[in-house]
Amino acid sequence: MENFLDTETKADTWEKKDFRFISEDEMTWFESRGMMPIKVLAEPGDLIIWDSRTVHWGGEPTADSNTIRTVIYASYSPAKLATRETLERKKEAFESFLATTHWAHDNVVIREREACFDDGSVDPRNRSKPLEEPEYSDRLLQLAGLKSY
Repeated sequence: MENFLDTETKADTWEKKDFRFISEDEMTWFESRGMMPIKVLAEPGDLIIWDSRTVHWGGEPTADSNTIRTVIYASYSPAKLATRETLERKKEAFESFLATTHWAHDNVVIREREACFDDGSVDPRNRSKPLEEPEYSDRLLQLAGLKSY
């Protein structure tokens, strides 16, 4: 990966700090060096732990699928690294049941709820609140960055 970033790309081609799309040509570059995609076959309740700095992506169910994809991304860093503005964005996302980027203390961008299929239609299983709301304990609020330790 370091060789790819050093020789095959330019820093100004990165669209956002949180992610970068890999083109078909770039995938061919990886595959020509023996780096092949691996599909993770997970069952409900499985825990997948990985370093998000590695090339990765998630696939949404198709419009014809009866599968619901639910993920929780957990990212940790010392709370002292977060600015007041970052904590406000995290609070807004938490209170609205929205997701953010993979970053815990920086580059917190709230992700919109609208999950679309390849044909542009909205997933009717998408909801604005969980079926069961969490118990808002002091510990939960601390872990979410809404309450200081």
